[in-house]
Amino acid sequence: IDPKWVTALTAGYTYDFLKSETGKMGLGLSITKNFLPSEFQSSYGGNPISGRVFVQVSGMKMGP
Repeated sequence: IDPKWVTALTAGYTYDFLKSETGKMGLGLSITKNFLPSEFQSSYGGNPISGRVFVQVSGMKMGP
């Protein structure tokens, strides 16, 4: 079996709705478009598109 490459393109955005000196919280989304070799397309129904909605929490406190 010859290996095949699957290519994907993802775009996304996160909106930070809570911010403080020590961190932030955001709501985001991303969409991915896959580009499959023709041998895989029948198994996946073509070139699939997928999406994700997420909550992102980050924080860091520096110093004493």
